[in-house]
Amino acid sequence: MNNLEDFINKNRSEFDSETPDLKIWAAIDKQMRPPKTEPIRRRFNPWKMGIAASMLLLLGLGMGYFFSPNHSSKEALGSANLPIEFREAESFYQAEYQNKRQQLVNYTVEPTLEADLNEFDQIILEMKSELKNVPKGNRERVLSAIIQNYQTKIDILQRILDQLESAKTAKSDRNETNI
Repeated sequence: MNNLEDFINKNRSEFDSETPDLKIWAAIDKQMRPPKTEPIRRRFNPWKMGIAASMLLLLGLGMGYFFSPNHSSKEALGSANLPIEFREAESFYQAEYQNKRQQLVNYTVEPTLEADLNEFDQIILEMKSELKNVPKGNRERVLSAIIQNYQTKIDILQRILDQLESAKTAKSDRNETNI
């Protein structure tokens, strides 16, 4: 082996005189690097997903409204003649009311609350039935009164929820200090 090494060392300059073609180096480089993969493209548009989610939410709210036990088909037919702004506001307040009622399920409340809330519903139904006989100039005042009744119902529920939550917090604070 030493003879071979001596021969290579003595003739080193003759071995280094030849350079391989660039095509050979390109082929070697191609074999050494893994092939590039194309990046994964998004197949959905965030804006379209947001619009679809909004439509699904509105559909769910609408179905919840029409299939709720407090909703009657007679009421739905009467509201078709109402301005779209009123119907949108009414839908919003009814959804908000249902949300507050759902939160109230977690607490024990006085039974008279249900009767009081039903009185508000009766007043609203009476106002809607009287709306047919109201002159056009006074119609907006009646619609405004109906919206105010919805707001009052929601405010009452919110106050009750706030009081119940503060009582619950106070009770838990007392329990922690007693430990």
